[in-house]
Amino acid sequence: MDYTIQDISEKMGVPDFPERKEMLYYYHNEDNSKLGGYAEIRLEDQNRVLTASLYHNRGDHEDDNGIVHKEYEETMQLNACRIGNTDTFRVIHLTIDGADYSPSDEGMVELGLATLHSRVVDINLGMVEQTFNTLNNKRQVNDCSFEAYHMGVENSSNTKNRKILPFPSAKNKLMI
Repeated sequence: MDYTIQDISEKMGVPDFPERKEMLYYYHNEDNSKLGGYAEIRLEDQNRVLTASLYHNRGDHEDDNGIVHKEYEETMQLNACRIGNTDTFRVIHLTIDGADYSPSDEGMVELGLATLHSRVVDINLGMVEQTFNTLNNKRQVNDCSFEAYHMGVENSSNTKNRKILPFPSAKNKLMI
């Protein structure tokens, strides 16, 4: 399978990759150190080889048979080489969850790229949640003036006992 650098970047969910040449996303679950993930996409060998790697260990995952797993590991590895001096890359290696697939199998390559895209979003959300919760934990509980200002509360003395809600996650989804 052949893709321009822009096409493969968009399919992986990282449209600004051609300018950055390397993207890294990662997080870990503070409640369960076995849960977390990383995704790395980079150009190597003087921008001639594209490598995309994914490792994601999710919790409370329901598989296709309806079985819920406390831990569920997903992996993906994709390698592509630049064709000549063009902006086109040819997929030369694809592994999904430990199984090798033919790089000429369009359906599996598209599945691998879509899986990477989806997991980059999941991992990015995990990164944001982790950062938000870390910053939230560092804030002084007694200092509610910032919250009062942004919530339109004129008298911040009413906010002293307000609980700070955690960032929405898989455990506590925010319903809109």
